[in-house]
Amino acid sequence: EIDFSRRMIINATPDVEQMIRRDLAGQLASGVDAAAISGAVGGDNPVGVLNQTGINTVDFTAGLSWALVLDMIQAVAEDKALMGNLGFVTSPKFVAAARATVRAPLTEQLLMESASSLADYRLIQTTHAPDDIGATDTCLLFGNWNDLFVGYWSGIDITPNPYHAAVYSSGGVRINAFL
Repeated sequence: EIDFSRRMIINATPDVEQMIRRDLAGQLASGVDAAAISGAVGGDNPVGVLNQTGINTVDFTAGLSWALVLDMIQAVAEDKALMGNLGFVTSPKFVAAARATVRAPLTEQLLMESASSLADYRLIQTTHAPDDIGATDTCLLFGNWNDLFVGYWSGIDITPNPYHAAVYSSGGVRINAFL
């Protein structure tokens, strides 16, 4: 949702409309990302990757290590799924920890040299990856992201509401977007 004032409506230019569209699109994309990663089981909620049954897991309770990262890649390879749009998804907290963790004893090479790749695969950071699991208090996902399907029941519904308490008294409008 976005609230904007009567003054903004009166003085709006196409630039303001584009700003509102970008903000709404960003909010919707963030909601889709959150549901795709950790959506809960049950009801009308989408089930996220973390709540799917039958996916491989690698235990990081002993802490971060290069061997465990390679175990993740090996698990996907053993399922004959090492193809497509491969990459990692994790939280900024994991990236910070991995960029401060040495890959092997007596070396200066870090587990992650770049904030955007790990083990030569693309890495995406998102605050939607939970920071409350495992010894590192974060999660690391690896796989073929082409295999993640997101289904929609409808298109995007955009509903203006000039009667919402937050904007009514000042002549503004609240725009809600639903996906």
